[in-house]
Amino acid sequence: PLFFFFLSSASFVATAIMDPTAAFFSNLSAAFCTALKLFISPETYNVSNAVTFLEETDSLVIAFLFAFMHMLTSSLAGPLTGDYGWVDRAWSLLPMFYTWWFAYKGDWNDRSVMMAILVTIWGVRLTFNFIRKDGGKEDYRWAVLRQGMHPVLFQLFNVFFISIFQHLLIFGFISSAYIVSCVKDLPVSCTDYTLAAVFLFLVVFETISDQQQYEFQMEKHFRLDNNLPLAADFERGFFSSGLFHFSRHPNYFAEHMLWWVFYGFSVVVTGQVLNWTILGPLVLTHLISESINFTESISMKKYPEYKRYQKTTSRWTPCKPGPSLDQA
Repeated sequence: PLFFFFLSSASFVATAIMDPTAAFFSNLSAAFCTALKLFISPETYNVSNAVTFLEETDSLVIAFLFAFMHMLTSSLAGPLTGDYGWVDRAWSLLPMFYTWWFAYKGDWNDRSVMMAILVTIWGVRLTFNFIRKDGGKEDYRWAVLRQGMHPVLFQLFNVFFISIFQHLLIFGFISSAYIVSCVKDLPVSCTDYTLAAVFLFLVVFETISDQQQYEFQMEKHFRLDNNLPLAADFERGFFSSGLFHFSRHPNYFAEHMLWWVFYGFSVVVTGQVLNWTILGPLVLTHLISESINFTESISMKKYPEYKRYQKTTSRWTPCKPGPSLDQA
């Protein structure tokens, strides 16, 4: 967790160095002091001052202050409630807030609104999938980690990784929308529409893979609960058909790829293949890769045939598979 925390902190240092016009840290420091004065001190707080503060402060700084508030609340909510899924619940909601906020501060320019609509489609779908699959419960992997970590170490993990790092990561992969909001007069081009189409394709791809996994899990548990016969994937315990015949994690593939596509909008407006917002999708890709490692370590312990599945099927990029697991 410390590695990820310092990596994320370095990304914001890079923000100040590579994009000095944003004056991110000086603005953040001033805005933080003003926010404390406005919202904590009853002598200085009033609606007019608060509105002026929101209007005159850089939109990236306001978004980060909002993220900072969520870092604090999720850090405290975990140990207080025994539930460490608060960031998971916000994962699909915060990007929608950030992109619409940037669109508003960007005078509703067409490209910013397009990006906000795309993220809203992504966020609504992911929220629906999260609620129906887990009922809004915490990620099962946090419970596995709690069992294998000293309580003090897990609380450090909660503060630095679950709360701080993940909020910084969300802030990072959505920050391309900030870059776009600062360029208000560049017309939407065919490249933008192409990026939007690819983004939507990946959302559909992710939806199909999540639906296939959901239907399999529902049927598997129905058969187990009713003592019905199990065969093929139901007997093995995991799904290896449909899109999962071409990739062990097609949903993860689509999830990390769509944020690279989202980064493409910042490339369009800056004219530069590399800009500081690339750190968001770059770190997200690494995190998803590590998440796959952890998830599969659990699967290998639960399902004896999972190692054979690893040998026949691509890790996450869909490609031609090996023989079906049903073949001898």
